[in-house]
Amino acid sequence: MKALRHLALLAVMLSTWSAAAQDVASAVLTGIAAYNRGDIATAYRLLKAASDAGDSDAQVNLGYLYARGQGTRADQAEAMRLYLQSAGQGNPEGMNAVGYKYRYGSGVKIDLPRAVHWFCRAAVSGDPRGLNNLAIMYYEGKGVERDLDEARRLWEQAAERGNPNAMFNLGESYYLEPPLDLPQGVDLLRQSAMGGHGGAQRFLRQIGNREPFPPLVNTELDMRPARKDLRAGKVRDCGFLAS
Repeated sequence: MKALRHLALLAVMLSTWSAAAQDVASAVLTGIAAYNRGDIATAYRLLKAASDAGDSDAQVNLGYLYARGQGTRADQAEAMRLYLQSAGQGNPEGMNAVGYKYRYGSGVKIDLPRAVHWFCRAAVSGDPRGLNNLAIMYYEGKGVERDLDEARRLWEQAAERGNPNAMFNLGESYYLEPPLDLPQGVDLLRQSAMGGHGGAQRFLRQIGNREPFPPLVNTELDMRPARKDLRAGKVRDCGFLAS
C-alpha cells in the first residue's frame, strides 16, 4: 500500500510539473507573438515570467528586449546574461546572440575568437542565423582565415533553412566574386527579394530587374523560438574552433 501511495504521489507531481511546463511554453509563444505584432508590454510581461521559470527561448528573447530597450530600459549586460543563460541550456538562438555580442561589441569588447566560438556552436546546431553569421566571418576573414568556399557552403545551408539574409549574401557573392555563377546568383537574390529583403530588392533593381516585389520585411528583428526540426549544420572547422 505504501508503495502504491508513493506511485500515486509521483504521478500527481509529474502531472503538475507537466502542466506547469506547458503553461510556460504557452506563455513564451504568446509573448513572442505579442512582440511580433507590436505589443511590447505584453511580450515583456510574459517573457520575463517564463525566463524567471528557466525557459531558454524566453531568456534569449527577453534578452533582445533589454538589448533594444523595448518594454524596459536598455541594459546590454542584462541582455548578455540572459543570452548566456539560454546558450548554457543548448539553445542555438542564445548561442547566436552571444556570438553577435562578441562580434560587434554590443555591451562587451569585440572578441572575434569568442564570436567564432559561439557562431560555431549555433551553426553546428543547425541554426540558420548562426550559419549565416559564421559565413560572414569566413567571407570577411574576421577571426578566421578568409575562405570564400567555406562561406558559400555555410550560406547554402542557411539559405536551405529559409534565411533571407543568407540567400542575399550567397546570391551577391555568386554575382560579384569569382568563380561567378550569375544565374544562381540572380535566383537566390530573387528568392530573398520575394521574401521582402531590402538589400536583395535594391541589388536586383540596380542590375535592371523591374518585376514587382512585395513590401520590405526585416525578419531578423522578429522574435522566434529555437527551431526543433533542424538537422545539424556541416561546418568544416568548428571541431577545433569551438573546443
